[in-house]
Amino acid sequence: MLPRRLLSSCNAGAALCVTIALAGCAQGGSTQQTPLPQAWGAVSKLNICNPGAPRASLLEGANNRAPFQQRPLQKHPRAMLYVLVENPAGEGSVVVYDAYAKNPKVIRTVDNLGTNPSSLWTDASGDVYVGISGQNAQSSFVSVYAPKMTGKPIRTYNNGIGLPFGGTVDAKGRMYVSDGGLAGKTEGGIAIFPAGKLTPSQIKTNDVYVPHGIAVDDKRDIFVAQIYGSSTFVVEFPHNAYQGTTLPLNDLQGAFLQGLVLDANRDIVVADECNQTVRFYPPPYKDESAALTSGIITPDSLAYASDGSLFVGNQFIGNDGSVVVFAPGGSTPTRTITTGINGQVLGVAVGLP
Repeated sequence: MLPRRLLSSCNAGAALCVTIALAGCAQGGSTQQTPLPQAWGAVSKLNICNPGAPRASLLEGANNRAPFQQRPLQKHPRAMLYVLVENPAGEGSVVVYDAYAKNPKVIRTVDNLGTNPSSLWTDASGDVYVGISGQNAQSSFVSVYAPKMTGKPIRTYNNGIGLPFGGTVDAKGRMYVSDGGLAGKTEGGIAIFPAGKLTPSQIKTNDVYVPHGIAVDDKRDIFVAQIYGSSTFVVEFPHNAYQGTTLPLNDLQGAFLQGLVLDANRDIVVADECNQTVRFYPPPYKDESAALTSGIITPDSLAYASDGSLFVGNQFIGNDGSVVVFAPGGSTPTRTITTGINGQVLGVAVGLP
């Protein structure tokens, strides 16, 4: 099985182009150039890792330096862990576990979710959102399932969805989707859906390029990890602002940021796939305060449980991926989950049962 397609964007005259290489983060491969957005229909997410890029950190002894202890939220007696997997044929499935089990066993696997799965998240009620990029932007969608995913989708979003590379839901039920590119567009957007509505009320395109992980704080400020050309960065959009601000995050040499979450301390936590690191940036979002590397191979996605445990999805180790779990404030994994994962891990999420 080939790892996720490797893409890097370039400027070719007036048209934005991409270079496609069927290779992993630290591998080379043949390339070709093709205009956007047609190239994006064949991929799950973009990846621009430099072959052989070293792990970079400006922190003295930062490799495997623990984050600050999380302020735990109210821990519910049970939570569900959802893992989005793409099999060798490109089909998506979600594997369901008990998030707090010491030796997690598969509760169920939900198959046949669509071609080229690309993102996974939950909301405060425990509903599960699955982003599918499909064969092209026109066949992309987000399906929503009730907790535990025991039945059919309770609703599906098609309007304003084109290559959903990330998503989140705020406390009021508004959904935010980081979108790799709608049909006819050369760059991405952030689609915002009011609670209960299937059509976006707003699509932010200013300062949005190729967005991936996305998070929203209690002020409704939006934080999104992006790439543009050979650069990777995080942009913050204050509530109701159409223009974003690129945050001056240090320590991103050779990086490629995929998953992004906010922790209970409002730190930005990002999965740097190329440097095999999970990085922590407290406000004012400049200097890295901690970096996890133990058990981190190809970090693609991140999720917190209500007790402060951090779940990290490794996209692939060989042919298949894994999920590693860190206790609050921990620097080494307390457990590694591989059972039931038969393919690349492209998303992790934790929600109420």
